[in-house]
Amino acid sequence: MMQMLGDIGDFIGGIGVVATLIYLAVQVRQNTRQLDQATKTISASSHQGLTELMTALRSTLLSDRELSALVVEARGGLEGFDEVDAYRFGLIAGMVFRLFDNIHQQHKLGLLTESEWDNWALLLRQNLASAGFRAYWRDNAQYYTRGFQTEVAQSLEGCA
Repeated sequence: MMQMLGDIGDFIGGIGVVATLIYLAVQVRQNTRQLDQATKTISASSHQGLTELMTALRSTLLSDRELSALVVEARGGLEGFDEVDAYRFGLIAGMVFRLFDNIHQQHKLGLLTESEWDNWALLLRQNLASAGFRAYWRDNAQYYTRGFQTEVAQSLEGCA
């Protein structure tokens, strides 16, 4: 009789273990879904924020013909620029490269998909096709993260 009661106790204990494992599996699954959703939300917010920054920069250039002309003229290089125009272009180029450095960091953190990064990298290469942006980079690369410096170096090799 005692053996039978012991067996029943083991059986009930086994059911309790199985029920606990099922409960834990459900909890892990729910937590994984919540983490996936949070990651997607962060990624979307990151992309939106970067898009807004680029839009603000472009809006500034669109609303100021003189600044736009400065950027267009810089495509050929900075040799003819006076000190003020060179400074102004340097500020614009600095904002652009800082934005791309930020984008690169977000990509490395997994907040941007490969496709999103590929689109931004294409825009980076388009900027690097400008002699003015290349000149800025040559003089200021040390102010950016090492990973981004490597990315720009690879992009410059592709432009050559």
